[in-house]
Amino acid sequence: MTDRDDAAAWGRLLRAHRLRAGMSQEQLARVSGVSVRGIRMIENGDRRPRASTVTALAKAMRLPEADGVALLEAAQPQARTDAASESSAAVRSAVVPRQLPPAIAGFVGRETELSALDRLLTPDAAGAALGTITGPAGVGKTTLAVLWGHRVAAHFPDGQIYIDLQGFSPTGKVVTPAEVVRTLLDTLGVRPAQLPHSPAGQLGLYRSLVADKRILMILDNARDTAQTRPLLPGGTGCVTVLTSRDQLTGLVATEAASPVVLDVMTAAEARQLLARRIGHDQVLLEPEAAGDIIASCAHLPLALALVAARAAVHPGFRLSALAAELRDAHRGLTALLGVHSATDVQAVFSWSYRAVSADAARLFRLLALHHGPELSVRAAAALTATSLRKAASLLTELARANLLIEDSTNRYRFHDLLRAYAFDLAVEHDSDDARDAANHRLLDHYLHTALAAERLINPQRIPIDIEAPTPDSVPYSPTKRAQALTWFTQEHRNLCATVQRAHDGYDKHTWQLAWAMTTYLAAGFWSEWILILETGLAATDRADDKHAHNRIHLALGNAHIRVGNMDEARRHLTTALKRGQPRSQANAHLALAFCAEQQGESALALVHSEKALQLFTEVDFPVGQAKALNSIGWHRAKLGDYDHALSDCQRALTLLHELGEPHGEAETWDSLGYIHHHLRDFDEAVTSYRHALELHTEFGNTHNLAKVYLNLAETHQAMKDVPAVRDDLGRALSLMEKLEHPDTEHVRERLRLLGPR
Repeated sequence: MTDRDDAAAWGRLLRAHRLRAGMSQEQLARVSGVSVRGIRMIENGDRRPRASTVTALAKAMRLPEADGVALLEAAQPQARTDAASESSAAVRSAVVPRQLPPAIAGFVGRETELSALDRLLTPDAAGAALGTITGPAGVGKTTLAVLWGHRVAAHFPDGQIYIDLQGFSPTGKVVTPAEVVRTLLDTLGVRPAQLPHSPAGQLGLYRSLVADKRILMILDNARDTAQTRPLLPGGTGCVTVLTSRDQLTGLVATEAASPVVLDVMTAAEARQLLARRIGHDQVLLEPEAAGDIIASCAHLPLALALVAARAAVHPGFRLSALAAELRDAHRGLTALLGVHSATDVQAVFSWSYRAVSADAARLFRLLALHHGPELSVRAAAALTATSLRKAASLLTELARANLLIEDSTNRYRFHDLLRAYAFDLAVEHDSDDARDAANHRLLDHYLHTALAAERLINPQRIPIDIEAPTPDSVPYSPTKRAQALTWFTQEHRNLCATVQRAHDGYDKHTWQLAWAMTTYLAAGFWSEWILILETGLAATDRADDKHAHNRIHLALGNAHIRVGNMDEARRHLTTALKRGQPRSQANAHLALAFCAEQQGESALALVHSEKALQLFTEVDFPVGQAKALNSIGWHRAKLGDYDHALSDCQRALTLLHELGEPHGEAETWDSLGYIHHHLRDFDEAVTSYRHALELHTEFGNTHNLAKVYLNLAETHQAMKDVPAVRDDLGRALSLMEKLEHPDTEHVRERLRLLGPR
């Protein structure tokens, strides 16, 4: 496709958005500040708009943020430099996700619904295919989606993705679109250093990565249209299937989603399911008893599966005996199920629960205290104060009874209705003290494991004082950084849910968990990071723990820096200075130096850096001293004091090298490149920048790589080496496009002005 074709396609996209907004070209021009002639030229495909123009148009049409990002992406030219193409290929990782849970054995019926889903493979119109599976709880929406996913997996060579959106979780924690996008980027192999800073930028990167791929995406248990619309991929190769108790009519109306409305099983399908699971002969011998069981289960697959599991482990039972047991086991979940046979379905739950061992029944009840979407064997062992082997055996028993769902990764999850049932049982059968002790063990398990993992990821961080773990909390102690990162990746959604729900009586656990998660969440989970820290801050207020209060303020200051909210960052950092310990105060000064620089106050930034050095020296913290020296050198250079800046940064580099701190070395080489450039020692500047590039490449730090390439381009420009400038800008551009960097269009314009190679 030529640039002209690209521009024409974008013009058509703009016109579609304008008409959808009900605006004429004249109205759009009046609101956006773009001339009528300019809008006409854009819509006619005569010219491609600048990023600032796209932003103004999107704002004037009041487009949602996600649509504005997509519009900006579409305006970018398809032609790339060789360097850009190479870098893009590096980001588009070879990772092929295969995330579908295991398909349920013995699936029957639903042929009409499966045929409707098959039509998603051959959509009638351009665009990514979208289907919805809706219906009441327990009707088999997830089972249908996953089974169909396995059937058609060969159509999606770029992978199959499964995410539980927890839209109707009894915990009340609904996953936000920003959290899902961050998880999707992990799934697609994007390293933390390659992530854009803003949620909108992350969304744009996600859509860019899947735009030309064939991926099946199953988004399970969606709350509503608002939760799901930002997650829909563009392009024509992806197929998305959403499941929900909500009808998702907004997606059907505006996104042309193909709806599949799932009802309870027909009598014939339910009978076939029982026959498939427990044997055709038994069903044929006692057809009336089979009918009674189906009626008691309200034709719901979830309840029928529980009955079948009970029958399978007791092959000598007659169906009439099973039916009689069901009639004697009435409870009530009408509010949750919303169907007239809710009492009978609750009886199935009760009956299956009574069929497992006493230890398994106790674990089933206590599992309801776990707030996250899934749990490990270790977490189950902590809840029950038992050994890992015993916990694994009990979990297997519950899974065989269909009271839990076991994923392929040795992790377990509840169906929402069974979780609610388990919680009712825990309140009824376990004392307040017993539930409190189980909750304390679980919190200690997560806290002490998180702190052990945190120490491996960020060994230079100031540790916190914590109490010894309670007996039988079985914390995990990773020994390698990779193990620590894997644990955080598996558990971070559980940790977030735990922090947000644990504060009742557990303020210390709440803020300490929030603190322990900081380094991991700082790698791109910025909205979650701020939310978790704010929860931790409230806990320190309730506990009246001023020292902890300052620690969380310091972390919040750094979190707000990441999202570009410098005023809010400065407020938190200033608070952290008031009562913090010297090393903590030094870190606050370094962060405040960055805030000051971003707001054009280099002199104030230098003052903060010098105070940081003084404090780090007082507490004899060499790594901090080296980082403060680099900060001092950088800000002196920004003020034009290049000779002293050179000395400061050289001292910093020597110290960082001795300490084995390559991240700090990379930053300092970049500072030295800038200083040598302004001292007009261009060869030394190039050498310094190349050292920085080498180290940043090793870490995969996309943000800093782009910055150094731009700096290197300035030096090559001063050396009048135009081919080198073109190469530097091309490499920077490819990185900045991935990051949705606000200066992308400016760099692209500089490349155009250089002309062809």
